[in-house]
Amino acid sequence: MRRWDRLMEGYLEEYAGRGRSAGREAHVAHGLGRWGRWMKRRPPRVQLERVGPDLLVSYMHAQKSFRSKSTVYATLSVMRGMGDYLVREGVWSANPLRWMKGPKLSPYSRLPKRIDASPTCPHSLAQRW
Repeated sequence: MRRWDRLMEGYLEEYAGRGRSAGREAHVAHGLGRWGRWMKRRPPRVQLERVGPDLLVSYMHAQKSFRSKSTVYATLSVMRGMGDYLVREGVWSANPLRWMKGPKLSPYSRLPKRIDASPTCPHSLAQRW
């Protein structure tokens, strides 16, 4: 699937133009490379034009390294971006990933831990006040 590699490179060039950090660009490249390798290893050769929701769902289920909801959500986000690019390039007529919902993330899961005035912590904020 050399075509996938060329499309992926085109998307990554476009993504780099958005001004994101190099770490985020590397994360996107890794996620897309992983998705491409999975499609290349499928026993019946997958044609990029015929990728549908059922194949995308089976890819998400096949990933055993997902340990958190935020990882699944980030992977789905990367795939959605690539899907939009495939629509702009005329490979897909519509992006099936647009209608897929990721796991529900709690807004409280990203809050920092509370800094308390524990006697074991010599540098706690309570001792400074």
